[in-house]
Amino acid sequence: MGVAEALYEGIEESFRKTGHPRDLVIVHSAGQSNRKIGFEHFAVEGLAKRIVGSHWGLMPRMSAFLGQGGAQAVCLPQGQIATLYRSIAAGRPGNLTRIGLGTFVDPRIEGGKVNQPARDHAPDYVAIHRVDDQDFMFYRRFKIDVGIFRASAVDADGNCSVDEEAVTLDALAIAQSAHNSNGLVICQAKKLVARGAIAPRHVAVPGSLVDLVVKAPEPERQHRQSDGVFFDERYISASSSAELPRAEFSNRLAIGRRAIRYLHRGDIVNIGTGIPGDSVGPALAEAGLSDAITLTVESGVYGGVPAGGVDFGITAHPTAIIPHASQFDFYNGGGLDATFMGAGEVDRHGNVNVSRLGGRVIGAGGFIDITQSARLVCFCFSLEGT
Repeated sequence: MGVAEALYEGIEESFRKTGHPRDLVIVHSAGQSNRKIGFEHFAVEGLAKRIVGSHWGLMPRMSAFLGQGGAQAVCLPQGQIATLYRSIAAGRPGNLTRIGLGTFVDPRIEGGKVNQPARDHAPDYVAIHRVDDQDFMFYRRFKIDVGIFRASAVDADGNCSVDEEAVTLDALAIAQSAHNSNGLVICQAKKLVARGAIAPRHVAVPGSLVDLVVKAPEPERQHRQSDGVFFDERYISASSSAELPRAEFSNRLAIGRRAIRYLHRGDIVNIGTGIPGDSVGPALAEAGLSDAITLTVESGVYGGVPAGGVDFGITAHPTAIIPHASQFDFYNGGGLDATFMGAGEVDRHGNVNVSRLGGRVIGAGGFIDITQSARLVCFCFSLEGT
């Protein structure tokens, strides 16, 4: 979801045919892919010299490419990249936060440089600043030469609507930060509409910020609402709990049933990808507790039953969809009562690894932002096969 697939395809095709563009620095806050397309288009030697992102777990080609040193890999917390776009747009020097202290993103450890080419050549994106005798992480701003986002509809003045998108993500922040960096702003449109067809309250990105609009030639392939569906009203429409989808019994559902026993009515909860994303929402719906617990996902959705697998990040029948960075403002400020996370490796001291597994660079996604600020952190994983 949220992928400007027609533009990404065009960039890769141009490079393979002409050798241009090349040596790009690709920055992305989330990790949208269906294991075949999306950001996988940039896993080509020479096309990108550096990838600055949060998560490549749904990109097997990119993950292996970075693990083999095909490009410099810099992993920063998802929420810090999302909110950094706004700092760039506002002309601030960067983000000052405690998120990331003591993790591999801490510059006293690795500074987020997760492969050797990055350690040898990438600039420092993070520093330590002391404020009132406390250590803070300082995520530095950078210039954005080209900002790419997508919209459901664009009118003749360039005004953009995301009304049919299952998530809002970073459309406005990317457009503002690229524009204020004197860069180029490109929007992929699912459809073009007449001037005035988009009500002012439904404009997500004003036309004055947009330099170029590209209509997706094959929207059913290049502008899908999610990998699973071209468009499904359920992902942008509220509903009563009686209509929420149910899941068949599985080991994952059993884990979800056990996990929700830690919750209390009125709790606001985040769920991570993997077992939590596949099981916690269905377990709450099955128990009739969907109205008693507010489920959220870092993409910006509230309520409903979250989709799993490569469609993680959207929910069936959400109660609200807010911008990506706004969700992380809430998370980083301590708004979560609980989070349910998956884990790749856990040692006897409770240290958890989700970012590098088996020679692959996976990335942390929103894991660091969320686990360092939630009041309860519960890991959901299976010991099968061990």
